[in-house]
Amino acid sequence: MIINKTGEKYKFDGTEYIIGEQIIGTKESKYDGLFGVVTEIRDGKDKDTDNKTPDMYCTFEPPVLPSEILKIEKRFSELYGNPLTLADINFDDVIMAPKMIALISELKKSKHKVTVYEVSENWAYADNAGTSTELYAGFDDALVAFKNAISNDLSDGVGKQIQYDEDFALDITDRSYECYVKGYYSETHCIIQLEEKELLLSEHFIDAIKKIHKTDSRKRGFISQIEEWEEID
Repeated sequence: MIINKTGEKYKFDGTEYIIGEQIIGTKESKYDGLFGVVTEIRDGKDKDTDNKTPDMYCTFEPPVLPSEILKIEKRFSELYGNPLTLADINFDDVIMAPKMIALISELKKSKHKVTVYEVSENWAYADNAGTSTELYAGFDDALVAFKNAISNDLSDGVGKQIQYDEDFALDITDRSYECYVKGYYSETHCIIQLEEKELLLSEHFIDAIKKIHKTDSRKRGFISQIEEWEEID
């Protein structure tokens, strides 16, 4: 069986693959970390390999970041025993086993999600401009930062500079602040917002947090034991 028309579906081991779907190489593959698409799937007598799993033909995007280029060149050079450059590496119609790729759509469906709070500021005044963003795990902390940002703008920012202009405008809600000069918005304004964001947590991130928690727990336990020790003469 050969499936190679965009949009065609193939189900294997509980996962549905779609021709043209975006994927990323897993640690099981030499294309680990590279993005690509599934271009063809072959199974049964039409396979080109002797693998027990279907042949997944994938085309990957060559890396563009210098560090990633060096990483993959080193990986392939070690694999083939010869010094290779990016131009020597094939990224088109690479045969992969299902375990060597992960569907981007599935990664976005991560069951591990948390809500974080973003406080952002965007301003422009007197031919200068700037932006800033801060993330907070707790709403109360974000709310304090949001209020402080507004207070700082009114006391020492754009708001202070333009508040006496006859075309000054100010709009404030529980989670947004906006001041500007009417007719000159792009050149003179300050926007501060408090927004909820959904953060998807990878298994790697969760494992790292578990290790941090475990280490902290051990430290607290050790300290509590020391505090109970009697002083030695």
